[in-house]
Amino acid sequence: MGAELDLSTLDEKEAAKVRKLAEPLGSMQPSKPKSELGGDIRQVVIAVSDGEKRTEVRFSETGVPAEVAPLLEYLRKQTKVIKPNK
Repeated sequence: MGAELDLSTLDEKEAAKVRKLAEPLGSMQPSKPKSELGGDIRQVVIAVSDGEKRTEVRFSETGVPAEVAPLLEYLRKQTKVIKPNK
């Protein structure tokens, strides 16, 4: 599953809120999730692009850093699920 959010479709106040929630991603290094017990643990990938720079971070669903949790929660509530291309 995936979700996408385009800030240009939001009013400025809401877009600013999302930018603030995404700030911690800027200081994180692109990463691959650590192996964990249980192959059924889902992976979370958050990618942010401003047209020039793209930042992508990955976490296991059980290992999301506390500073990213508010953004993930916002995205879960506000985005529409998109089906992957087959």
